[in-house]
Amino acid sequence: TIFSPVYLGGPNHVCPHCGALFWNEERVRGCGSRDSPIYNKCCRGGTIVLTPYKPPPEPLIGLLTWQDSKLSKRFFEGIRSYNSMFAMTSMGVNVIKSINDGRGPYVFKISGQLCHRIGPLMPSNGTRPEYCQLYIFDTENEVKNRMAVASHENAAFKPDESIVASLLSMFDSHNPIVQLFHTARDRLSNESDDQYSVKIFSSPKQHGSVYSAPVASEVVGLVINDLGMSDEGRDLIIQDHASNLQRIKETHCKFMECSTRYYFPMEKMDSMKNYSTINIPYQRQGKGKIVGDFNTPLRGKKLTQAYFVDAYCCVEESRLSHYRKKTFQAKYRTASYKSLLQAADRGVTEAAAAGQRVYLPGSFTAGPRWYYQNYQDCVALCRRFGCPDLFITFTCNASWPEIREALSTTPAQHPSDRADIVDRVFQMKLNLLMDDITKYSFFGPILGVVYTIEFQKRGLPHVHIIVWLKNDGPLTAEQIDTYISAQLPDPSIDPIGYDAVSKFMIHGPCGAIGPSSPCMVDGKCSKFYPKEFSSTITMSSDGRVIYARPKNGITFEKNGVHVDNRFIVPHNVDLCVKYDAHINVESVNAMEWR
Repeated sequence: TIFSPVYLGGPNHVCPHCGALFWNEERVRGCGSRDSPIYNKCCRGGTIVLTPYKPPPEPLIGLLTWQDSKLSKRFFEGIRSYNSMFAMTSMGVNVIKSINDGRGPYVFKISGQLCHRIGPLMPSNGTRPEYCQLYIFDTENEVKNRMAVASHENAAFKPDESIVASLLSMFDSHNPIVQLFHTARDRLSNESDDQYSVKIFSSPKQHGSVYSAPVASEVVGLVINDLGMSDEGRDLIIQDHASNLQRIKETHCKFMECSTRYYFPMEKMDSMKNYSTINIPYQRQGKGKIVGDFNTPLRGKKLTQAYFVDAYCCVEESRLSHYRKKTFQAKYRTASYKSLLQAADRGVTEAAAAGQRVYLPGSFTAGPRWYYQNYQDCVALCRRFGCPDLFITFTCNASWPEIREALSTTPAQHPSDRADIVDRVFQMKLNLLMDDITKYSFFGPILGVVYTIEFQKRGLPHVHIIVWLKNDGPLTAEQIDTYISAQLPDPSIDPIGYDAVSKFMIHGPCGAIGPSSPCMVDGKCSKFYPKEFSSTITMSSDGRVIYARPKNGITFEKNGVHVDNRFIVPHNVDLCVKYDAHINVESVNAMEWR
């Protein structure tokens, strides 16, 4: 009954306050109208005002816009290594590289707490200069020094000397922090008896003991013989010699600029001093494409992923710091009897030690209490309505035309380069699917529905949906057969359905004809494919559904193998056609409590 996929068009709707581009389906539901929609995922109705990104100077703008395709290709292949060459800070986190061992697009994944650290101006005796030290130490051989550092960190990476030299010249000419480091270099070489430090203020201001060269910015300065900290310790002071690395606060206005060099080659970052504006890096990337804004961070491919993760962790750290406050923890710090028993089981005998935990409220997304509350909500539905009827898995299709159209405005971009676009389109299609289930009763009247969104190891989102249907009892085999199919449609009768099912709903092939399939464990398919042929749908004695998989001669060639109905994943043909995606629909006959 559905003959073409739903198409949402391109992001052609403009926020009247900040110029961010949106799809019409991203409008705030229940507010405004289709002709005058309201959006709140960018500037929050004009309450957040951010400085637009300026187009970067040459040669960076040429590399980002692919003016020389061969040179840009070499640059983007090692963009994270090129960024590390010029970064002033190191990223203190465990980057999980093993996730990229297999096939598929690049994924940036970290584990543990993320922080940015910076060392002294000069390296210790016998150590290799790195990060900010490269702007001061042996600058006559600066290009070779930077290339050597990059090769040391990644032996497989072979930097292009012409790219390194041109980028170095760009930073020297346009970046105020780099220019101040050069001023520090000149002073250190001429007046070695003095003690020097570079001070990067937490907010624009002037300081009485700061020597400011004409090229210096209003937020950086060179301090002579004055190593005192500023009020509240928010300013970043980089001493000439020190034994320990220094952590940069996430609220510092240069937090992102010191680590992601290509995104801020010459402009000042927005101040993040106040808690109300701590979300600025995350808000900037959330706005996506803006009319008249070059928006450098969205053009960085692999570096864009690292930037998104960095900005997200920055926002999360700010939220967590709010929950760490004593005034907030006073509501939760009274230890329950159960928690004290658990502490005793761990060998904690001191009451003070047992009470040092920081408790997160249920309002903190993805916290233990948040998960527990959502779990209890689902359990309550099961108590009220009994066993669910349908279990639906909807997976994002990276080839959706909406994604391709949004990416086409930036040269050489792929879905893996723009997780924000992929997620936004998936969320819109998920909203439409939920409307089909709840408002338009695609499966009939319902009692309840819940869903949870997850992400594959390769970054694509998918959602698991549980549906309680309004019926007199468990679904019969005939009812299930009207909702769910596990066979290829006849191409002579339903060519559109045949194309959709053969494109999205074929498992493997695995087993004897596909022994190298990822689902194979100990020589067997972990999903129990291929299934047995079955002429009609039946139900076993324990209530398990055996879908109809007739041996009717209809096949499809995949990976050089002709597969039949034994390899078809249960689905609803109309949903597969409408959403142009993998949508697995299964009947539920039992629940398992964990």
